[in-house]
Amino acid sequence: MVNDPEGNFTIDLGQARWGDVALGLDFQYLLGTWRGGRWQPYLGLGTSEYFRNGSGTAIDGTFVEGALDNISAGINSTAGWDIALARGVVLNVGGRAVLASDLRANGLQAALGYRVPRSSP
Repeated sequence: MVNDPEGNFTIDLGQARWGDVALGLDFQYLLGTWRGGRWQPYLGLGTSEYFRNGSGTAIDGTFVEGALDNISAGINSTAGWDIALARGVVLNVGGRAVLASDLRANGLQAALGYRVPRSSP
């Protein structure tokens, strides 16, 4: 507790950094094709692992660093469309939801991908 009758007291604790690495694996089920095979909607489920690390001179060795250092598992759900742009080239547009013990996140994504075309029998 700080008693500051003049209102000019400052506290500088320096910087704290919080980094994380996420590893995930999703399985997706293609629901068929639309518009002549160019659009493929999908639904997916998966799992993920999150490794977090907090650091900084102000928190090193304190309970704050211990609270920020964490390993947790989560489940993912995905939904979206793969849109064929050219032979083998697809635009993926979709959403992802993550539920972990200490993380809840929703996101939208857009990505370009390449699929190896099937060879004709």
